[in-house]
Amino acid sequence: MTVATMLETIRYPDSFLGLSELGKKPTPYKPTYAFSGSYINENHKYYSNCPTGHKGINVCIDIGIEGYLQQGDAQKLYELAYFTADDILELGTYCGLSTSIIAQAIFDSKKEIVFETVDIDKDANAKAQKNVASKTGRAPVKFNILDATEFMDKAIAQGKSYGFIFIDHWHGYEATYEAAMRVKRLLKSGGFCLFHDYNDPANTDPEHVYGVYKGANDALLCDPNFDFYGLFGCTALFRKTV
Repeated sequence: MTVATMLETIRYPDSFLGLSELGKKPTPYKPTYAFSGSYINENHKYYSNCPTGHKGINVCIDIGIEGYLQQGDAQKLYELAYFTADDILELGTYCGLSTSIIAQAIFDSKKEIVFETVDIDKDANAKAQKNVASKTGRAPVKFNILDATEFMDKAIAQGKSYGFIFIDHWHGYEATYEAAMRVKRLLKSGGFCLFHDYNDPANTDPEHVYGVYKGANDALLCDPNFDFYGLFGCTALFRKTV
């Protein structure tokens, strides 16, 4: 039995925000898995008080890798990767910030699972591979240079499935909706998908490219096979129930 199957999970349906409320209310990290104590371990605790201010943005963590994550985002990524018993997929590698957090959690959990990350930016991906490699104790990562939708379609055709999918590639409505619809076929029963920048006020601006909130909701919020599990930092968590 894995650590994931031994723990109960916790939902936070009351954390859901309407479109006009995005970015206006604090959505701090709270545990999804009912582990004992405030933190899983010291590495998990680190993300609760790690340096912030990346590129002058107060809420973004600054741990030596370029990227845009809040402390709550980082803690949730680490937790989900640590307890997920099955393979993990990340859409949007960029320079490897979230990739390194997920890889560290896998290493710390001592699980032997496949972790694949996908991006179309070759230059950023080269930096990501160096950044992840420079962090000692990180689990192996399979880097893929490919369009996210194309990768997911190939993964579906190959019969792949995942226990956790992190979606942070392109924040437009169509890209988010396409990814979320494919999550339905790629995510195992009981698995989680986490959408970055869901709780971002840019989603409220019709002139802005962001459409994460609407794209994720249109695909999953009305699907009886998925539950909304909560907002943490600027991320939204959904779970496949069947």
